[in-house]
Amino acid sequence: MASRGQVMLGSEKLKVGTQLSANQNIEIGSDAYLCLATLPEHKIVELTAKDKGKHNTKDILAKVPANQNWQKTYVGFVVNELTKQDNSGITAKNRFQHMNKTGAVKRGGVAKSFIEDIRRDMGNKVPQVYGDKILLIWYLGDKPNEVELAKSVRKYKIEIMSSSDETVFFEQIVEGKESSELLIDLAKVKNNGDNDLVYKITALDEKGKKVDTTNIDTFPIKLMSESEKKTYAKDLAKFSNQSVLSLLEKAQYFENKGLYIDAMVAYKEAEELMK
Repeated sequence: MASRGQVMLGSEKLKVGTQLSANQNIEIGSDAYLCLATLPEHKIVELTAKDKGKHNTKDILAKVPANQNWQKTYVGFVVNELTKQDNSGITAKNRFQHMNKTGAVKRGGVAKSFIEDIRRDMGNKVPQVYGDKILLIWYLGDKPNEVELAKSVRKYKIEIMSSSDETVFFEQIVEGKESSELLIDLAKVKNNGDNDLVYKITALDEKGKKVDTTNIDTFPIKLMSESEKKTYAKDLAKFSNQSVLSLLEKAQYFENKGLYIDAMVAYKEAEELMK
């Protein structure tokens, strides 16, 4: 289900999605993480760096906990994603693709904000952020004039600013026309306690000039105060960031609370663990 670091099956690196049989040997490296699922029961066992060394799959099966009822939904979800034949899989964008309604008015310049699409589909409420990261996702518009302008796109400028006077707290250039996301550590956003923020995604040409000469829209986000976070802190304490299943459960929790930026970050972290 998930593999990180040096995990070997015989003389070859174990790939995510590989189906194992009894009596095969797996070697766990010093920096490794491995998550295995049983079929058809959808129970899991996880091995980490503390399990460094060689393991027989028969012995690993003996370590599978008997009671995992809460995990079955998430194991099934991951297994289904890993066996897809296309390129969808578990990504933050694919998970929320159903929210991007056909025919919705897409604000912004040539580069459209995926999070803004979700916000508008969910009643235009300003998205709140609980965690210490923001995942921004964008795509190029498909109107005839946008398609023409997109031919010149070579990079993107990402800015996070104050909502009151647009003082820039964070700026980064993301190279490559095909780039479509940026995970931002909020420790790098020097917002001086200002939690009411806006962000802007500007498409640039090879010389660093704006491709779209019209005004580029800014979109709102709000960072939670410490007192607001207390509402969720107790529930979130049970989730681990080192387990794919726990991250998926965490993402589901955020979705249920309407905190879809945090949910997208959790899905992204789960995706990274499965590489």
